[in-house]
Amino acid sequence: MQNKNPLVSVILSVYNAEKYIAKSIDSVLNQTFTDFEFLIVDDCSTDGTLAIIENKAQQDSRIKLINKEKNKGFQGYVENLNLMIQQAKGKYIAKFDADDIWVENKLEEQVKEIESHSDFFLLSANAIEIDENDNEIGKVIRPHTWEESQKMMLKNNPFCHPSILFRNIGYTYRQKMYYTEEYDLYLRMYSDGKKLIHKKDFLFYYRILKNSLSRGNKVIIQALFKQKAISFYHERIQSGKDSYDEFNPDDYLKIFDIKYPSSKEDLVKSLKIAFITGIRKDYDLLLKKALQQYGKKEFLKYIALGFIFPLAYQIYVKRS
Repeated sequence: MQNKNPLVSVILSVYNAEKYIAKSIDSVLNQTFTDFEFLIVDDCSTDGTLAIIENKAQQDSRIKLINKEKNKGFQGYVENLNLMIQQAKGKYIAKFDADDIWVENKLEEQVKEIESHSDFFLLSANAIEIDENDNEIGKVIRPHTWEESQKMMLKNNPFCHPSILFRNIGYTYRQKMYYTEEYDLYLRMYSDGKKLIHKKDFLFYYRILKNSLSRGNKVIIQALFKQKAISFYHERIQSGKDSYDEFNPDDYLKIFDIKYPSSKEDLVKSLKIAFITGIRKDYDLLLKKALQQYGKKEFLKYIALGFIFPLAYQIYVKRS
């Protein structure tokens, strides 16, 4: 008989994953730890994904399927995660991705760890990278001590999102934090004094797909949102709250739109990111927009840098 109050709630938002979804779901259902519910949102898949999930749900009552009426892109994805968290009955939330595979004792190891350490709030784990045919092609290894994670926290994301298990006390993702919703979540937990731990165990297989750039290759836009997440963290530390409610994500999402009015500050930040990442094409487009909106006088040094971009970038790389 199914436990009405499972210890863990596994959450999965899925869209068009028919090739891998059966194997991925099975890796959850076949866990050595069995006291969980499995919440799945099908985000209006147009392939055979939904039928596969429905078949699995008929075989295992731990699966709770939620169908969405409309796919809303990134904001819909975050909405899905929050919907499942709000419906979750578990003491812990375990995040899962549609094309990844958990090792069979993933939940058992993490539940044992967090149950025996009352000060641990979130657990993460290393990953083995696999390709489209399940061949091992690499590893994802992050710092595995709290001290090392803290050093990394305000520079880069120190955790593996598809592996996390955290205490279910009301934390949800923020919809305006494009490309960095999980990093923003970690930083909010961190600013609240929560202890987030990455373990050195390899507890899942992370699939790398040739077409896995579902969010696009907008390096500069991603970096802007990452910087904003860090900025929000500092605001919370200084004043107890951040300015998220006033934040307009279009200021970053439309940074390359010539017609969209951008602040000088955002254009300067974007130009700096374009330079340190060596993306000349983006640098030129951003500079064109900056000159159009603010004139040459305001961006003289960036004009000069543009003339010697390749050489300046090579020097920067050597000194970094």
